[in-house]
Amino acid sequence: MRVVVRGCGLREEIVRRVERFTRHGDADAVLRGGVLALAAPIWRRAMSDGGCSLDDMVALARLHWCRHHADPDHPEAGSELRTALRLFHAVHRGAPDAVPEEVRPHLIDADTIDSQFAGPRHWRTRAVALLRQVRHVDDPAKLDEVVELLGGVVEVYPPGHERRPADMSNLATALQFRAARTGDPADLDRAIDIARDAARQCAPGSVEEGRRLTTLAMVLSSRASLTGDGLDITEAIQFATQAVRYTPASDEFRTVGLTALSGALATRYDLRGDPDDLDQAIAHSRAALTAADTPSHRSNLAGQLVTRFRASGRMADLDEAVRELTEAVGRTRDDNPFRTGGLSNLADALLVRFARTEDGQDLADAHAAARHAVATAGQGHVDLPGVLAVSGEADMARYRFTGDSTALDEAVEAFTAAVDHCRPEHPHRPGYQARLAAALEEQVVERTTPLRQRWRRELRLVAPDDTTTWAGDPEQLTRAVELRRQALARLAPHDRRRGGHLDDLASALWLRHLATGSTTDRDEALRSHREAMTYPAARSSAALNLARRLPADHVEEILELCREVVADRSATTSDRASAAARWAETAADHAMWNTALNGYTAAVDLLGPATTHGLDRAVRERHLARWSGLASEAASCALHAGDPDRALELLEQARGVIWAQLLDTSEGLTALRAADPQAADRLAELDTALRHRPDDPDPWQRRLADRRLHLAQERDELLDRIRAQPGFTHFLRPPHAADLRRAATDGPVIVVNVSQWRADALIVTTDDTTVLPLGIDHATVLARATRYLVALEDYENTHDPTARVVLNQHLVSLLDWLWHEVARPVLDALGPVRRVWWSPAGILALLPLHAAGVRGGPGLLDHVVSSYTPTLRALVECRDRAATTATGFLAVGMTTTPGQLPLPQVQDELDAVAVAFPAARVLRDEQATRAAVRDALRDAAWAHLSCHGAQDPANPSGGGIELHDGRLTVADLGEVTARGEFAFLSACHTARGALTVPDEAVTLAGALHYLGWRHVIGTLWSVDATSAATVTADVYRALGRDGALDPTDAALALHHAVRRLRDEHPRQPITWAPLVHSGI
Repeated sequence: MRVVVRGCGLREEIVRRVERFTRHGDADAVLRGGVLALAAPIWRRAMSDGGCSLDDMVALARLHWCRHHADPDHPEAGSELRTALRLFHAVHRGAPDAVPEEVRPHLIDADTIDSQFAGPRHWRTRAVALLRQVRHVDDPAKLDEVVELLGGVVEVYPPGHERRPADMSNLATALQFRAARTGDPADLDRAIDIARDAARQCAPGSVEEGRRLTTLAMVLSSRASLTGDGLDITEAIQFATQAVRYTPASDEFRTVGLTALSGALATRYDLRGDPDDLDQAIAHSRAALTAADTPSHRSNLAGQLVTRFRASGRMADLDEAVRELTEAVGRTRDDNPFRTGGLSNLADALLVRFARTEDGQDLADAHAAARHAVATAGQGHVDLPGVLAVSGEADMARYRFTGDSTALDEAVEAFTAAVDHCRPEHPHRPGYQARLAAALEEQVVERTTPLRQRWRRELRLVAPDDTTTWAGDPEQLTRAVELRRQALARLAPHDRRRGGHLDDLASALWLRHLATGSTTDRDEALRSHREAMTYPAARSSAALNLARRLPADHVEEILELCREVVADRSATTSDRASAAARWAETAADHAMWNTALNGYTAAVDLLGPATTHGLDRAVRERHLARWSGLASEAASCALHAGDPDRALELLEQARGVIWAQLLDTSEGLTALRAADPQAADRLAELDTALRHRPDDPDPWQRRLADRRLHLAQERDELLDRIRAQPGFTHFLRPPHAADLRRAATDGPVIVVNVSQWRADALIVTTDDTTVLPLGIDHATVLARATRYLVALEDYENTHDPTARVVLNQHLVSLLDWLWHEVARPVLDALGPVRRVWWSPAGILALLPLHAAGVRGGPGLLDHVVSSYTPTLRALVECRDRAATTATGFLAVGMTTTPGQLPLPQVQDELDAVAVAFPAARVLRDEQATRAAVRDALRDAAWAHLSCHGAQDPANPSGGGIELHDGRLTVADLGEVTARGEFAFLSACHTARGALTVPDEAVTLAGALHYLGWRHVIGTLWSVDATSAATVTADVYRALGRDGALDPTDAALALHHAVRRLRDEHPRQPITWAPLVHSGI
């Protein structure tokens, strides 16, 4: 270093900062604020051959001396001291008196200090080391220090210096990191200017220019993501393309260029929605992974595959993403900085897949990965808030899937920690606050039963009830509202996310209104919904919520809002269906029947797509439970509008939805897959994609809506192409009334329907649909059904003699009421007829209508032979199918079942089968495994199953019969491609439907009927041993023909057997009423 005598304009500023520290103790004056960049020009002269002035050198020396004393515990305090001593040593050589007295004792060894451990050279070393650390550690002070150091380094070296472009790129990267954590656009603006300057200082077309252009592309992409600037992203792609072209394949930096190009293309896709950009991004990510198989490259590829899945619904992309992330995580140890983010990304991808399929294993794996990510992150990890948020999402998914309130509590804890660990200025903080608010709101609803009922009813999650008073936790709801307000306050007025946050704030305010009765909250909620509608990305959701919450007398506005949502093909199928239902209910409440009919038609049309067969059956049942009663309401509305055929069609379309999808899959889609497998697969993917909205959409939410609109258009076009093919004209179209009337070929079908507006029996013959108004109302039906089902549940759970008496009393009263209010009027309208098929809708489907009769006197059994069919289509399909070519008889008997009471009557039933059918194949006790029975059913024409039955209220398709190694469920039977002739299910409640989805016939009897078994005998509750054996023997005596079975008169045989029991026990319907026949 050389000292010369001359002035320097920057010296005065450095001297002022030193004096602020020495006189006032202002440490920031010498530690921050770009002070090293101020000192850099002096350093540049001091390191040059020309040297700097003595006063400049003294000012530099004093600055570094003060930096050492301002923070003596800082890891670099020693370096600052060494730098100061080297500078003071140079001063001492020319002007000893200029060295402060306090410094002189330390100068003895100053000349031995290596320059690489002091001054600008050390700044670079220190900055690069810190830059590596702050990639994974959220330490604002260290990141600020990196910017400070690199700012100084860049200013020290003159333009043209060989190291300057690399130092400038590092500074640009550090500023990019800081902007990502603070959301400060000024840092990005500065980073872009520096990165441009760095690229200009390189030889055109050189490898060095390629590296600098890569950095420039990355910071331009970051600003485009923040601002949506189209020019920025265009330049980013241009520069990244040049960078890849300038960098040879053998250069290890080429993968960085490929990653930058891939990221820029992915960002442009987010902004513009062009799928070609995303496809190219994925291609470049694959190229980067091929060149260097690293966990980060696998993670980048996986993230883009998940994005493409969200847009296209192609499960192959999501499955590949999960595989890539699983592989990436598997290749890292817990001490690898990537592992935390990799685990969190894996958990997120698994949650996305779980949202589509609701596969419990995906949820379990996501939860485990998220928890492991939190454990490996530790305090200070840069990804810790995001990792905690993903863990909270996994907990929320567990709560919604299982109903476990502990999972909800854990979600609140995780989201709270995410907010607490996230700095106030972080751009992701509003999202974490919104998640926490949502969990708090859910927690209040969960803990307050009346509030839960009303809130869930408003979202059409439960049926209406009469609850009108609520209790809530205003303090917790107030916290949720404040979190919503804080999140909203962080968003600029033009930020497209504001619409969604406004809509969420409105919902929080509405929830507090429900809990407290606050009219102020009510009014602000409605205003916020209206304001949210001004943002295109949130318009449909906000419009639906506003329509749900407007006072009932705002009829025209409600209808207008609902029609808009239904017409918006970019909205989710579920939201559109909800809007259609609100439209219909509002119009019906005001006797606008034709308007209501249009709404119900739209809702029913959307019911199937909203519960696409791409989901697990249990999941579809949960979705359908939201719409319980829709079929009956729609039919009543059509009847008010004077259109009984339309009523029949709506009832048919909105009942047995899952079984209809199975029939479509087994016939229509199977035929389509044979003719056009690509079309079949794509249709399934589109249905799945259209059903969902991402839980945490990116800022450019309108693009998500646009993509869903494109998907809806693609589905319409695909269906048009399919229906244009020979044999597919009616593909996935609901049947017309004329087709349905074929179900009445052998006798009338009686569809009994009740809703809040009216009650009717539709008498369907081959010629007409006749409407018979009934004198019952929905509230009475619901009350009677509830008393009966509660008594039945008590009896089935305890088999207590008292419970049996109580159930029998309820049955006597219920059957008498059904006779006078339903059965007798129907018989009077029918005239002389010997055979009828009952197809009751809604809650009526759970009642023993076939056994209706006067207390201890005559009833339906004395007038007609009754059978059931869940829908008319099922009966038509059953009649139309060719008879099975199988001839075997399968008998399954469980006299003893693990974990169950013995069934002594089973042996009597098996004996009756053996007498009538000596060649029957018998699977008894340990032989009767799930696999053995399922396989045997495929080859059987006739079957008798005598064992314990079981229902699962939370998962209706999980009910079934108990075998040696477990339960053979309704869902299991749905996978059996068997079409037998006759099945006798001698097990409890094999024909009793589920309260949550009464229109879905989720029973073993219903499963076999839909699968094509022409005659099925089942039970509504447990039958005593003597009666079961008696009926079995009577039925088989009537149907047996020379060792074979002729099921043609199965309904008649059961009718006679049951009537004999009834005649013996006229006042004991519990004995004879549970046995029912389904089929032709």
